[in-house]
Amino acid sequence: MYEDKTVAVIDYRAGGEIIENLKKLNIHVVTTRRHDTLSEPVNGHPDMVMFKDESSGIIVCPEEYNYYEECLQPFNIKILKGCNELGNKYPGNIRYNGVLNGNVFFHKVDSTDARILDMMKGRNIKCINVNQGYTKCSTVTLGSGGIITSDAGIMKAAVEEGFDALLISSGYIGLDGYDYGFIGGSTGFVDNTLYFTGRIDKHPDCREIMRFLYEKGIETVFLSNKCIYDLGTIIFLKQGEECEK
Repeated sequence: MYEDKTVAVIDYRAGGEIIENLKKLNIHVVTTRRHDTLSEPVNGHPDMVMFKDESSGIIVCPEEYNYYEECLQPFNIKILKGCNELGNKYPGNIRYNGVLNGNVFFHKVDSTDARILDMMKGRNIKCINVNQGYTKCSTVTLGSGGIITSDAGIMKAAVEEGFDALLISSGYIGLDGYDYGFIGGSTGFVDNTLYFTGRIDKHPDCREIMRFLYEKGIETVFLSNKCIYDLGTIIFLKQGEECEK
């Protein structure tokens, strides 16, 4: 059993520099595995196969449940099996790509995994429907610090719910096989620190992003010296209670 450990779930294709820098920060790294139903560019993206809930546990698609149960067992991280398997096309591939920030859940709700929706209902979490089904990909969640997104619809919904939100330009983030990746998929947030997969110097909104984070008192870590790249969110988990089934 590990004690007081932060775990980072990250795409199996993440570069050695990123993984080594996480380890230097005393963060245990769990890599995803290839999910053949998903398209090649995103078949290792954590935010496509799992949803992080408020208790620092995860809801995982049924196909990947046993893998993550084994990987995360030493950390007593709560892991629940989702109801819906993933499809290979939109919207069947977005079941677990919702965003929970505080007491509000954002997603294309008619495509959300049933267990996630049951959890939201049980906790009296407000569910807000947005058109962008790749909601987590598109969104940096900062808890009470608000959100950063490149999607105008998510931005509008977040502001209407009282969140401080920053809208940034689309693009300028790498993702092989697509024109560009997304800011949410290129970052991970834990302990008041936002981790970037790479540098954001070439993003036209770099200054606005850094100013927004500075004003919120949020620290930043750049895990590589390469340009920022979409790895499907670095999902940080804290050692928690015994696993539920």
